[in-house]
Amino acid sequence: MLLYFTCLKITCVSIAILLQYTAPIYVILASPFLLNEKIGKESIAALFIAITGVFLIVRPEDGLSGMELTGTYMLGMIAGMLSG
Repeated sequence: MLLYFTCLKITCVSIAILLQYTAPIYVILASPFLLNEKIGKESIAALFIAITGVFLIVRPEDGLSGMELTGTYMLGMIAGMLSG
C-alpha cells in the first residue's frame, strides 16, 4: 500500500490504478518458473498486447525521446509497478 500511495502522490490517479492492477502480467511471467506451466501462443500475444497498452498509457507526454530513467516520474512508475 505504501508503494501504491507513493505512486499516487508522484504520478496521477490513472497511472497508479493501472500499474497496481498489473498483477496478471506478473503471474504470466512467473508461472513457467514457479509452477512449471507452459505458456501458449495466446498467452504470449495477450501479454504483448497488455504490456504495450500499459506502456502507451504510462509513458510521458513528450514521447519516447523525452523519457528519462531518473527523476520523480520514473520513481513513481517503479513504485506503481512494485505495488502490482
